[in-house]
Amino acid sequence: MFWGLRVRSGTMPAIGAIVLTLTGVGAEPAVAQTRQPLGARTATVPSLAQCRFTPDADSALPLPVFAGIDLSRLLPMPATMAEAGKAKADEDDDEDGDESEDDAEDSDPPVRGFIALTPRAGGQSGPCYKISGSFAYSSAHTDGTGPTGRFSGIQRDKVQKESKATLGLQMLEDTEFGRFRAAFEVEWSASSGTTGSALGTAWMSLGAFTWGLKGSSFDFWSGDEFGFRATAPSASTPLASVALRTGPASTLLVSLEDQQARQMGSTGYSGKSLPDLVMRWRYEGEGLTVHAAGALHELNLALATPIRRLGYAAILGIRRDVPFFTYGDYWTIQAAYADTAPGYLGIAQPGGLLRFTLPRGGPVFLMETMRGWTAAAAYSHGWSPTWRSNAFATIADLRIPEGPGRGRIQVGRAALNVVWTPLEGLDLTWELAASKIYRLDTIFGLINYPSHPSLTAQWAISRRF
Repeated sequence: MFWGLRVRSGTMPAIGAIVLTLTGVGAEPAVAQTRQPLGARTATVPSLAQCRFTPDADSALPLPVFAGIDLSRLLPMPATMAEAGKAKADEDDDEDGDESEDDAEDSDPPVRGFIALTPRAGGQSGPCYKISGSFAYSSAHTDGTGPTGRFSGIQRDKVQKESKATLGLQMLEDTEFGRFRAAFEVEWSASSGTTGSALGTAWMSLGAFTWGLKGSSFDFWSGDEFGFRATAPSASTPLASVALRTGPASTLLVSLEDQQARQMGSTGYSGKSLPDLVMRWRYEGEGLTVHAAGALHELNLALATPIRRLGYAAILGIRRDVPFFTYGDYWTIQAAYADTAPGYLGIAQPGGLLRFTLPRGGPVFLMETMRGWTAAAAYSHGWSPTWRSNAFATIADLRIPEGPGRGRIQVGRAALNVVWTPLEGLDLTWELAASKIYRLDTIFGLINYPSHPSLTAQWAISRRF
């Protein structure tokens, strides 16, 4: 699953820890530095040092195809919003001016959470590490709608409790070959009397090259602000990618990704399929993110009559900050289309649409040859520094164009929550959600489905470290 990398001895220390929550080892490079008083001797024993980041020049290979493009002009901010954003920036500058004289002398601000264990002479530290973790508990109460569309009197069908925990480690180091990054994460979960653990992420990168297990390059918005699952692409998959810089604020990512995370069934596949080819272009300007991606997917079924076809998927997503409000409002929209690659629509995961729609045990040929689209819209509003509300709505439209009969499914999902953050890293969430099947043809094997919306109420508490 992973590829080795041979470098000089001592260039990359071994990483022997497991990761908690992966929080943004991003595009900003890191060099760790320590401040020593004049005349002080270099430390000869391990000690902690705060890491400081400098711009990462090699995180993407230069490819000046789209250089000079400024997409923020396509979505200009109203004058009042621009003025509010400028006022907020001026306020931040004033706050920065109140910092101590020592901090003002540092050209590179400290990055929270990353520390160096072995400072070196000359003011530079060794590799930077960050340990993080999270714990969450949630209780969801439904109206008891069962798989046949009838109300169930069984308590476990009405109340679903879940506990999750993550533990992880991140590491950064500048080497003679470029910036080296690594991240690992393990997850534990317990729900409805069952427990399990999994490796959430395990990846490394050197300069513009990345390999390992991490989030797919195809995905954009996945609804992480909600406990209720949105119909949106989201998958963690083994991959190998290279990043190309196409402009001051844009990158092109080319990635080869494993197919398993996108499969609609559990059996019937051939192990000879090629990895998916994913290409993603992303623009990240001031207050604006534009994400456009496409994927080529080979369907190779090992049935009585082998089937081999080429499918594809595409997605476009936009996120826009709303600086008119003081507490960081933003909206997100995205739309995805797929033909013979329905796993890229966010429906391959268990519960991706509804717990009784599109069962993974369905005929694999019918499930994998579907085509259709999904669309999502979300808004986040901050009421105060400690209170925030989020809302989303998604819709999915899927069709089976061939087989013994043609089938179609239309499903809508929506949720609204309120989040209270009394302490940094501590969230208490109250959420209401609804889902509705607008159409489900009998070819999917479910004749009687609920004609009314299925409702869910959930509360959760989560802690990040």
